Amino acid sequence: MKTTERTDTGEKTQQLQGFGKRDFNRELISLVIPIALQNLISATVISVDVIMLGMMSQSAMAAVSLAGQIT
Repeated sequence: MKTTERTDTGEKTQQLQGFGKRDFNRELISLVIPIALQNLISATVISVDVIMLGMMSQSAMAAVSLAGQIT
């Protein structure tokens, strides 16, 4: 991938050559999908924890919520 620099009114701008918009979007999607799935799974697990611990006690739910923020 080549980069070229040019100055317009004193500001440096970089233009990427050989890396089209379609390639960029494909790379972006390949990164976004796993991250979104991981966040969805994490939110599901936290919801299930809250439902299960809601039957126990408020202090148990608070303890798990605090532990969940660390991990």
